[in-house]
Amino acid sequence: MLRSGQADLRKVILDLSQTTQIAQNAVSGLKATADDVDRKLSAKLDEARALTGQLEHAAANSHVPAVQEMPRAARTAAGNSIFLHKTG
Repeated sequence: MLRSGQADLRKVILDLSQTTQIAQNAVSGLKATADDVDRKLSAKLDEARALTGQLEHAAANSHVPAVQEMPRAARTAAGNSIFLHKTG
């Protein structure tokens, strides 16, 4: 009976070890995915900020008063959102 208990304990330890390795691999995969998404999102935000600057410049140089007001109206509508303040 003692040998049977030891064999069962070894199996439990082996199963736990394998499950832990699977979990560690999953966490590593999730971290890599999160890092990739962060890089892509940061690039898209940088593009949006650049486009915002170009549009503000074009609007400021417009001779049409309604077009000149567009950047301010957009900032107000967006609540001075992430496109206007770069973080981190």
